[in-house]
Amino acid sequence: MKKLAYILLILLSALAVACNENRVITTQPAPEIIVENGGVYATRQGIAITLQPRVESSEGALFGWYREGVKVGSEPSYTLCEEEAGTYYVMLRVENASGKDEEEFRVEVLELRPPKISFLTKNGVLEAVVGVATRIVPQVSAGDEAKYEWWLNDEPLSGDAVCEVTLHAEGDNTLRLAVENEDGRTERSITLRGVHHLTGSVGFPAPAGLGYTDVKYVSRGRSIVLAPTIEAFAEPSFEWRVAGEVISQSPQLRLAVEKDCEVVLTVSDADGYTLTSTVTIECCEAEGHYRREATAQSSRRWNRVWEYMPAAGQFIGEDKSGFTGAEHSAADAAAYAEKRLSEGKFLSLGGFGGYVVVGFDHSIVNKEGADITIYGNMYATSSEAGIVWVMQDSNGNGEPDDEWYELRGSEWGGENHTTRYAVTYFRSEGERMPIRWQDNRGGEGEVPYMAAHRQPSYFPQWVEGDHYTLYGSHLATNTTTLPSGVVSHNPYAWGYADNLGSDSVGSSTDDNDAVACHLDIANAVTADGLAAELQYIDFVRIQSALNGYDSSMGELSTEVLGVEER
Repeated sequence: MKKLAYILLILLSALAVACNENRVITTQPAPEIIVENGGVYATRQGIAITLQPRVESSEGALFGWYREGVKVGSEPSYTLCEEEAGTYYVMLRVENASGKDEEEFRVEVLELRPPKISFLTKNGVLEAVVGVATRIVPQVSAGDEAKYEWWLNDEPLSGDAVCEVTLHAEGDNTLRLAVENEDGRTERSITLRGVHHLTGSVGFPAPAGLGYTDVKYVSRGRSIVLAPTIEAFAEPSFEWRVAGEVISQSPQLRLAVEKDCEVVLTVSDADGYTLTSTVTIECCEAEGHYRREATAQSSRRWNRVWEYMPAAGQFIGEDKSGFTGAEHSAADAAAYAEKRLSEGKFLSLGGFGGYVVVGFDHSIVNKEGADITIYGNMYATSSEAGIVWVMQDSNGNGEPDDEWYELRGSEWGGENHTTRYAVTYFRSEGERMPIRWQDNRGGEGEVPYMAAHRQPSYFPQWVEGDHYTLYGSHLATNTTTLPSGVVSHNPYAWGYADNLGSDSVGSSTDDNDAVACHLDIANAVTADGLAAELQYIDFVRIQSALNGYDSSMGELSTEVLGVEER
């Protein structure tokens, strides 16, 4: 029986081989979707994109495209066109008798980026000296590989990104630029004004730090030093008059005050260009008359933020830094700063010139040693020095509208310290663009836009117009590159806020970790560097003193976390 069963098995095997020789039996594999580029595609608003991935074993298969669970197509390809920028997901399912495969694809619909054009204009006007070639450099976003066209009074000028113009007569001209890229075309016109001398400025910075003032308050018996800030003068000469009489021809004037008077300053240069500035000196009660004594209820801590006016910077307007988008006035900005400091969080002053002014519920007496403490967030490789100013309420109105005195720091009067420095910041035409600046010494640059801070603009939203100017004293940047490649922003020796000098205690570990700097009212000086000899002060102003940038940190900006009596 075993032999018969073995023979039968051999015959059946042979028969199976014979059948397969005449008819091949196969099974089709399940489909497989081949994903390329990680399944990510990109297009722009209003521009169609077709998804058609390669699919193996797709013959006779059924295709299904799905968006949010709803079937939107049954062909091997799917075309998507969206008017709104954003991220969209599309799922493809392919199936046959042997099985199925599914893959999800992500489509990034990017915003159209037609060019946006900005110029360094003041109220839409750019000046050019007659007979001198003026090089005009616009700020253009999405301008790479774009086409440029310039016109002057509708006459073609140039097709370059930068334009050079020579005017031959005084007066207003229309300068027009068109820039076109693959996403669109933008045109911008400005007034190009021919002048024989660039418009300069002469004046005395207002206590608020914005613009000039025409009145100064001084306690009877004290001296005031008038030190003008000037712009667009070559080799200036000065003439000071009181009651029509020339009393000085020095760049600054020291005046002992015993009564009200009017001081007229005339500044001229070798070209014959002349400007005049007049300031009224109001003689107030003798020092001490309006001094406010501390009581048992008095607080060592500041009790009001009077003003907050930052320079352009990466933290300005950013919701992560506490801005709500509702700050549309100087009062709103001060309220924001007050809330921020009350919560123990850092307040950024932005680039050079940005400042905050705080007051107290009593006068801070100038005693032996340090009198005030200002908190910053500095650490070993990051000091962003701020200059500190103090004010006495000379006119007794309870407001910070009197004379500011700079607290002398280690760099005062040296090569790293510049007085009467001013920087003008210009609003960009489009969002997410750098903020350009010019100073009153012929320098210019920009506050770059950073990927880590994505708010629409670093320009303070409550500032009206296309530019604003901040005034103050300037410190040179103090940086070195360590062997590790880290850029170290080194402290100055003493006398500054947010500076890890000999008058500071500790070191921060995060942005909101307050580190104290102890400062002495006795270091207050007049504009000519002599001791102010103040008996007390009522207001403190911290001003960002650096004008620099680090690609890893952004603009160098003083941060403040609090101010109090020592």
